[in-house]
Amino acid sequence: MKEMREEDLIEFKNVVKKYGSVTALDSLSVKMKGRITGLLGPNGAGKTTMIKILLGILPYDSGEVLLFGKPSSHLTLSEKRMIGYMPEYEGLNPNFMGVDFVIHMGTVSGMPREIAREKAHDLLNILNVGEERYRYISQLSAGTKQKIKLAQAVIHNPRVVFLDEPTSGLDPTSRTEMLELIHILYERYGMNILLSTHILSDVEALCDEIVVINRGKLVYEGKTSDLKSVEEDSYIVRTEEESEDFVEELIRNGFSVERRDSTLLISSKEISSLTIMEIAAKTDSKIYRLEKVKKTVEDSVINILEGKDGR
Repeated sequence: MKEMREEDLIEFKNVVKKYGSVTALDSLSVKMKGRITGLLGPNGAGKTTMIKILLGILPYDSGEVLLFGKPSSHLTLSEKRMIGYMPEYEGLNPNFMGVDFVIHMGTVSGMPREIAREKAHDLLNILNVGEERYRYISQLSAGTKQKIKLAQAVIHNPRVVFLDEPTSGLDPTSRTEMLELIHILYERYGMNILLSTHILSDVEALCDEIVVINRGKLVYEGKTSDLKSVEEDSYIVRTEEESEDFVEELIRNGFSVERRDSTLLISSKEISSLTIMEIAAKTDSKIYRLEKVKKTVEDSVINILEGKDGR
């Protein structure tokens, strides 16, 4: 299974999708390999549209979409069974018990019922669903419903799984647990996972690769670790009120300076606390606070979406 992860499992080539006068995907071109890939963007960016096109639910106006190296619209039934899907919205039958729904979805994917039953219980054990599995879905908590949705998406051991906002509606503790469970499933079963979300911290916690789209256009693709590294280092500095000479000298040295109330945010790709102290001494400025700002994927993505990283 691991060698499959190195292929371009998904490829969009100049894909255009319109809803009337609204362009959801605007000549989108992107390749996605396996592992755990984060599909990130604000609400309305086109993420769910991409997934529905890959699933064959939506047609597109022009371009080409490849899955497993062939047009997604031409997949055979056996190839479609290599796909798992966890929708953003509930999509659960309230008249089923949790475990029965997972078993049912396994049989829909072509599994013999007894094998589906065994696999369903194994998955629900991994997902920490205890006796709640025997309750009707209408009676389950939001967190348990999300686990049932995840179990039904992977019961048939698909080659690639599309997870659309899997932590939607969860409290912080349940969200952390859901991300940990997704990683356990990835490690245990070797599935390729496409995680679509607008929650930046989910991507940072889980994903090896990241694709960022906005208004139907690609704005970044690459390793999550590389995305962190493109961000400039920054320091928060509090000085005396009259610090114009200090600010001007920082700018002359190529640093970006942003005033935030009584503090300065000083940024550059090459900056250190020593450099700031040297400039302060040169301009006879007093520094009362000097603190390095820890950068995250969230900082980088926000800058990319706002066009502040030079892309």
